[in-house]
Amino acid sequence: MREKGCSPDGWTYNIIIRGLLSNNETSWAMGFIEEMVELGFSADASTTELIVRLLSKDIVDPGLLQLLKDSS
Repeated sequence: MREKGCSPDGWTYNIIIRGLLSNNETSWAMGFIEEMVELGFSADASTTELIVRLLSKDIVDPGLLQLLKDSS
């Protein structure tokens, strides 16, 4: 997106992260969460809920919890 002159915002990151997590692309999602946090954006409630739900099913990396704590 940046290469085309568009800067993503928190909403954009949350949509991308939810899509990645829904498709079991945990490592990609973690990378986007890290980038989002570095840029000062936070996970929204629906993204956080999705991550917690996936964690409870033992589907995603528990390291996501720390990233969420860092983003709030």
